[in-house]
Amino acid sequence: MNKPKILFLDIETFPNIAYVWGKYQQDVIRYTQENCIATYAAKWLGEPVFSKALPDYTGYKPRSYDDKKLVLDLWKLLDEADIVVAHNGRSFDVKVCKGRFIYHGLQPPSPFKQVDTKELAKKVARFNSNKLDDLSSLLFNQKKIKTDFDLWEG
Repeated sequence: MNKPKILFLDIETFPNIAYVWGKYQQDVIRYTQENCIATYAAKWLGEPVFSKALPDYTGYKPRSYDDKKLVLDLWKLLDEADIVVAHNGRSFDVKVCKGRFIYHGLQPPSPFKQVDTKELAKKVARFNSNKLDDLSSLLFNQKKIKTDFDLWEG
């Protein structure tokens, strides 16, 4: 019997760009650009971490939201995986990927099981916060790399 292929995954998206009348509880008047996947980091169990970002692809133009090549790479990873592990993956990372697969006309990848570390943390204990950065600080004394809006804008 073969060992399952376990993929650890994290994606980041570019923000939506839109017109609004104010800051608080506003409806969007018009989107000028809907979000897309900007980058991913992944790791097969027992292998080193690897990542891709939109500028890694031939033909990328700055401020482009064309994620088709990156999404195709993500599709191949998920299609190969037996198990996908992600923090908040069930409600964000994997769903965003699947939405982009549909948008780009791709068939669903082969079925895989999901392990959502955020769901597991909530299931076994009550922490003040279940954000990955907060759990990592609390349990492993390690912080995530600072990822604020300036990073996305840059």
